[in-house]
Amino acid sequence: MLVVDVDDLRIPGKTVTVVALTAISRALADYLAECGERPERLGTALPMALPAPSPARNNYRGLSIDLHVNEPDLRIRANLIADELAARRERALNPLLSAQDRVGEVVPAVLAVRDVDRADLDNVPATLDGNTVVSSVYRGPADLAFAGAPVLFTGGFPALGSVMHLTHGVHGIGETITLSVHSDPRVVPDPDRYLQLLAESLDAVVAAHR
Repeated sequence: MLVVDVDDLRIPGKTVTVVALTAISRALADYLAECGERPERLGTALPMALPAPSPARNNYRGLSIDLHVNEPDLRIRANLIADELAARRERALNPLLSAQDRVGEVVPAVLAVRDVDRADLDNVPATLDGNTVVSSVYRGPADLAFAGAPVLFTGGFPALGSVMHLTHGVHGIGETITLSVHSDPRVVPDPDRYLQLLAESLDAVVAAHR
């Protein structure tokens, strides 16, 4: 985990999520290059909370965001990521997608169970939403206590699976942001090095906007 003050990530006109995505794009590309696998393209799957009321505990839609690793200027890259994030959010709120969700709600349970049982969870599909998952959540003011002590930071570690072997959390509480990394050692054999690159990339993204 990297625990930083939110003031260290503030860039005029950019959200913390965009700053984090830009830093992740640089760190992941650099890490893969050090491993001898410089990527031509990287993307992330980003869960977006939906505003409409829902009985679901996790009412969200997944966004697929290109990280624009071919753009060397971090200011321009951040703008491209921000523009794509805005466009994907607008598309995710299309009423047709909500109508599609309602179809799934009326499928008989026996058919849903059958489809889950038949799902192939062991093989990697031909296409993926992204090379990593980034979950960004603001958890409100720093007014929580744990065992009688104030909560100073909060983190989260999105789950790994048969397809996803590297995930990130961007979690804020009060004026503190925590970036967390959850990885499979077969894919990220040196997580300490990756975390170091991530810290350096955060500094580089902020410095590029000054």
